[in-house]
Amino acid sequence: MKIRSISYAPLVLSLALLGFARPAPAATWYIATNGSDAAGGGTTWTNAFLTITNAVTNSADGDMVIVSNGTYTLAGQIRITKGITLTSLQGRTNTFINGNYPASAN
Repeated sequence: MKIRSISYAPLVLSLALLGFARPAPAATWYIATNGSDAAGGGTTWTNAFLTITNAVTNSADGDMVIVSNGTYTLAGQIRITKGITLTSLQGRTNTFINGNYPASAN
């Protein structure tokens, strides 16, 4: 009968490394009045999204969505069901959201 020696070192090392794994850092999404909702965008000011809806849709829990100065008109409701931070670049006196309901709202 032949006895095989099994090394558990790689398994133990892999499990140890998994124990120290950190979650991926949260992403930041950018929105600007001169942006574009093209696929793959929103990750820098240079390729910022045009709409808040697109940034919220692409975001995940822990992400930050920054809206640049200007007025943004919504085509419909935005429902945020994730743990994201939605903020304006320079505060509420510089960024406006026109909700068009019932007439308009900022």
